[in-house]
Amino acid sequence: MPMLLRTALQIKEPTPFAINHHSSLLTLGSCFAQHIGQRLTANKFDVLANPWGTLFNPLAIFKLLQQATTETVDESLFVQHGAQWHHYDFHSQWVASDKLALKLSIQDQFRAVAQFCSQKQPIYVFTWGTAFVHKLKQNGQAVANCHKQPAHLFTKELLTSEEIVQAFWQWYNPDLAPKVVLTVSPVRHTKDGLVENSLSKAILRVACEAILRQAQARSLPVVYFPSYEIMIDDLRDYRFYKADLIHPNAMAIGYIWKHFGDFFFEQPTKDLLQRWSKIRRALLHKPFQPNSPDHQQFLQRLLNQLEQLAPLLNLKQEIAQVKKQLIA
Repeated sequence: MPMLLRTALQIKEPTPFAINHHSSLLTLGSCFAQHIGQRLTANKFDVLANPWGTLFNPLAIFKLLQQATTETVDESLFVQHGAQWHHYDFHSQWVASDKLALKLSIQDQFRAVAQFCSQKQPIYVFTWGTAFVHKLKQNGQAVANCHKQPAHLFTKELLTSEEIVQAFWQWYNPDLAPKVVLTVSPVRHTKDGLVENSLSKAILRVACEAILRQAQARSLPVVYFPSYEIMIDDLRDYRFYKADLIHPNAMAIGYIWKHFGDFFFEQPTKDLLQRWSKIRRALLHKPFQPNSPDHQQFLQRLLNQLEQLAPLLNLKQEIAQVKKQLIA
């Protein structure tokens, strides 16, 4: 009998919908949402990845999605740190030296996200990182980011699964029935403590299951993708983490991405991605003699391959890149 050295995760239930290159996707949540968004973008899917930056808790995600429809910016949550202005609802990448400039920038992004959602009816990919939230003592509002403000300004609380489920259904419109992928981030929040992180992840997982069952009872297109379980129970080894022992490394992200594809991509999409992968590798080739006849022939073959795929993928940039290297 062969010795088994790992427990491979088997995804048994079929997904209620597929993802292909006709799909548009909006990824929101932890830094892992950014990683998946980058993989989708690199493989020529139509993606808007983490447009508001990293959002760790589910309430922060649903609050911004609802505010985007009205372009409403909470005036009470602007905060100045040194010479820079931030907003408690947003990641620290949203920063400006002027409060009004920051507000206008946020409203522009709200407008872009709302337009993307209304015009493209995207698949929403939510990656929840933690059930812990920090609330301002002055008004009890949960914040997405503390922006290095003094700890005494906040209380730290643990959301209940019921609060998360309620926030989801307050956002979700059954009449539009948007397709949703729920997933728990495989990134471990060790600053909360290992015991606390386990509790937090459990609450997120229970919330996902409750939402999933309620959606299934109403025949709504909501699905759970087990990125957390793939990392913790399948890979289950520190060699799949970065040096901080918190974040999945490139190998782990690639492994989870493969499972994502197996779960959501039908065979024609997989075949198309295989063709694109070969072309993508060829595009990265750096010649020693760019003007040599051999390399010019290589570029012409590459251009022909790109033009063959162009009706299926958006390859305008790549075609222009190759044409620029060809000698007329």
